[in-house]
Amino acid sequence: MITIIRLAALVACVGIVVSAAPPAIRAIGAIPLIFVLPGYALSLNAVPRSADMATRAAWTLGLSITVSVLLPILVGSAGILVSPQMWLVGLVTVTLVGEVAARLRPSVPQLQLSRPRARVPMRTAAFLAIAATIALGGIAASYVDADRRAVTTATQLWMVPGTGGDVRIGVMPYGSGGEPLRLVIDDGSTRREFPIAATGATFETTWPLAADVTVVQASLYVGDSSSPIREVFHRVDP
Repeated sequence: MITIIRLAALVACVGIVVSAAPPAIRAIGAIPLIFVLPGYALSLNAVPRSADMATRAAWTLGLSITVSVLLPILVGSAGILVSPQMWLVGLVTVTLVGEVAARLRPSVPQLQLSRPRARVPMRTAAFLAIAATIALGGIAASYVDADRRAVTTATQLWMVPGTGGDVRIGVMPYGSGGEPLRLVIDDGSTRREFPIAATGATFETTWPLAADVTVVQASLYVGDSSSPIREVFHRVDP
C-alpha cells in the first residue's frame, strides 16, 4: 500500500511538471521529484529498513540532490544534449529502479543498537556534505553555462546561392528558451541586423547581391555578446 502511494505521488508530480500550468504550479511538482522521490527510493536499498526517521530523511535528501546533479553531468559528458525532458525521464527512471530493487530486496534481520543515537551519524553527515558540495558546484556551473552551451552546439546557420542574383540565409535556433540570437549580415556596403528568438522556429531571409559586392558575411550572436557563435561567407565570382 505504501509503495502504491509513492508511485501515485510520482505520477502526480510528473503530471504537474509536464502540464501547461504556470511555472509556479509546475515547481510544486518538480520539488519532490528533484529533492525527495529518487533519493527515498534509493535509500530503501542503501540503509536498513529499521533506520530512524532522521537518518532516512538525511539519506533521502543527499541521494536526491546527488542524482539530480550528477544525472545531467554524466549524460552531457557522453556527448548527449541534455534537455529538460531527458532529465525528467532520468529522475523517473532512477525512482522506479529504486522502488523495484527495494521490492526485490530480501528481508534480513537487522542488528539492534544497544542504545539509541541522539544525533545524525558521522557517516551520514559526511555523505550530506559531499552531496551538498556536488550539488552547489553543479547547479552553479549549469546556470552559468547550460543555455549558452546548448545554443552554441545545436544552432545552425547557412547561406546558399539563390536563383535571381541573391543568396538565401537561414538560422535554425536551438529551442532552449534561453537568450535571443542576433543575425548580422554585411556585404561591405550594407549591414543589417535581425533579432531571432531562441524558440526553435527556423528563420530565413533573402539577401540581394549588388553589382559591386564580392563577399557576403553572416554572423550569429547570442544576446549582447560581441563574439559570434557561427559565421558563414559567400564569395561572389567576378
